[in-house]
Amino acid sequence: MREATVDYLQNNPNHNDGFPLLQHLVDSEFPSWQEYLQYMSRKNTFGDQLTLFATANLYNIDIQIVSTLGAGAQHVFHPSSSSPLATVYLGHFAENLEENYVSLIPEFNNDTSTSNDYTGHADVDVRGVNDDVGNVNSLMLIMTQVTFTMMQVTLTIIQLMLTMAHVTFTIIQVTIMMTQMMFTMTQVSLTVM
Repeated sequence: MREATVDYLQNNPNHNDGFPLLQHLVDSEFPSWQEYLQYMSRKNTFGDQLTLFATANLYNIDIQIVSTLGAGAQHVFHPSSSSPLATVYLGHFAENLEENYVSLIPEFNNDTSTSNDYTGHADVDVRGVNDDVGNVNSLMLIMTQVTFTMMQVTLTIIQLMLTMAHVTFTIIQVTIMMTQMMFTMTQVSLTVM
């Protein structure tokens, strides 16, 4: 995921309005875009708001940040050029300058299909998403399952349509045979008279 996100940023250094993404960085820790990308490509380097932006675009998802700082600190990262396929929720805790994000996807177990445990499974530093982003992996698994189910439904609909076409064809054949029988009976009737 890190590599894909950095590749996305490498290929898309500007926001869709043309504004350079590097200018979104608060401090001048990275004098060039290339240095920033090299830093972000290192293992165990936490991401930042730009990587959340890139991830939203890369996976075509909304990333909703729910913060303990209140309504003014809420933020949604939207994909720039399309409608999102889903929304991933991250909780943002900002206590004692130990800011971090946690996944807000419920934990599921084999016994039930629901859970009230929204503590998540991927702690994330304030600077962004780390390599253990279970929420995106879970989302991708759910999307795969939904896609598979949609394909099964589509195949069932196609089978029903084929069956209906076969029934319609059979009705047409029976109608033709009945018309031929009526024509034959009319000919016999005329011959007898």
